[in-house]
Amino acid sequence: MKPSKLLAASLLFAASALACRAAPNDADAAAYGVHKTTIPIEVELEPKDVRATLLRAATARRWTIVERQDGRIVINLAHRGYDATLTLVYDDDSIDIYSDSWRVNKKGERKKREDPEGWIINLAKDIPIYLQRAALY
Repeated sequence: MKPSKLLAASLLFAASALACRAAPNDADAAAYGVHKTTIPIEVELEPKDVRATLLRAATARRWTIVERQDGRIVINLAHRGYDATLTLVYDDDSIDIYSDSWRVNKKGERKKREDPEGWIINLAKDIPIYLQRAALY
């Protein structure tokens, strides 16, 4: 096989392997909302420590914890015209953030689906820092 074809085949295999990574099935993903980002877990932590770290990072940004399960945390923040719900799905290797968020009027009625991108980016930046800190203790 030519080197260029071998490289292309290797890249295709790697991409398909990543796509198959313990992602939630399509029905679950649809229930969680829109996939926003994946954060790799680059430190060695027990699942309970990852969960505690995610809870700490979310509450530091004033998110309310709605639901806690093994491998999944649901958080909500209603502020500045948004009703934002994020689902954090995690395993030993990574954390996936899904958003089911809406713009709301002053009465709190949902008007259109819109993600608070800045809030999600801030939380996604905080999580690796909190993971690093947790690994130190």
